[in-house]
Amino acid sequence: KKQLVEQIVVIEGSISFDDFAGQNRISIESVMTVEQARKRFIKDVLIELDADVLKQDNKINQLHTVLSKYRGGDCPVKIKLTLPGASSALLLPDEWHIKPEDALLTDLNNALPEQQGFIRY
Repeated sequence: KKQLVEQIVVIEGSISFDDFAGQNRISIESVMTVEQARKRFIKDVLIELDADVLKQDNKINQLHTVLSKYRGGDCPVKIKLTLPGASSALLLPDEWHIKPEDALLTDLNNALPEQQGFIRY
């Protein structure tokens, strides 16, 4: 087992009241890093594009490069395209499923700093 030092962790378990001790009791079933929890509970990655983003030079190529680095995972990717008068969400094919690693989120934040979040649970 790996010891996690100075890391934020996600604990899965249950809390119950212990009548004998007169206090709450926590039963821990698993401890995960944030990245492990993300991989386990993620629904998909959503990338939001609008007319302003599409007008930026090489933005689509930049996103292609970012997603290509993390291909081969189990996480679906959706592209939400919003244009004046129309909006649509496109699910990328299975070969574009990615690995939702911390580095992917950093790269997506660098590519699309105007988007607040990418992960959907």
